[in-house]
Amino acid sequence: MVTARSADPYSTLGVSPASDPRTIERAFRRLCLRYHPDVSSEPGAGRRMREINAAYQILRDSARAGAVDISRSRGRVSTVNWPEYQRKWSARARTRPEPRAEARPIARVRCQTCVVDFGFLGEGEVAQRDLIFRSFDGGPIDACALARGDWLALDRTTLTDGVCTIRVTADPTGLSVFWRGKGRESAMIEGAVEIVDRHGSLSIPVSAILRRHGESAWWTPSMRRVR
Repeated sequence: MVTARSADPYSTLGVSPASDPRTIERAFRRLCLRYHPDVSSEPGAGRRMREINAAYQILRDSARAGAVDISRSRGRVSTVNWPEYQRKWSARARTRPEPRAEARPIARVRCQTCVVDFGFLGEGEVAQRDLIFRSFDGGPIDACALARGDWLALDRTTLTDGVCTIRVTADPTGLSVFWRGKGRESAMIEGAVEIVDRHGSLSIPVSAILRRHGESAWWTPSMRRVR
């Protein structure tokens, strides 16, 4: 069923129609951290996540987003292609399609979160976040961990137990091009934590927003600021 909230993709993601693609993407990631079924125990989290995915798909498509904006300017909430997207994401959540031959092999490892967002980092600030990995079958993991990004560091590079914790450290102090440069006061940086085993790989996107002046504006409860 399409509710008043889910009928408007901007309201679903909690952004304004004037938001740029970066803002929309950050809002999507924050909602994933809250409602993704792997990390959320809230009632209705699965249905809410399907609404979030559908809204993000619409706003990523400039043509559909334009249709939504035109409809809003006429004083009504748009439902352009919304039922189609709702059905598509609902079907994906209920079924597990057969893997395609060209699909990238996935490591037999699960993580308790799908994205890591360190929020705002000021100059000289360092933050940490723990990621917990589990094997699919409950047996020991045989994999290695890689940090994709010069500003990221891991406290371990091998996973051997059934449940393994990796501490991810975000330390952008070496990005002198931004800290000593001129121009915008903030910039988004992206990286990833990649787990590789004999079956394939699993990539966890990691991001942060550098802010040249002032300390961080917010931190999630699962994150620690080192300095």
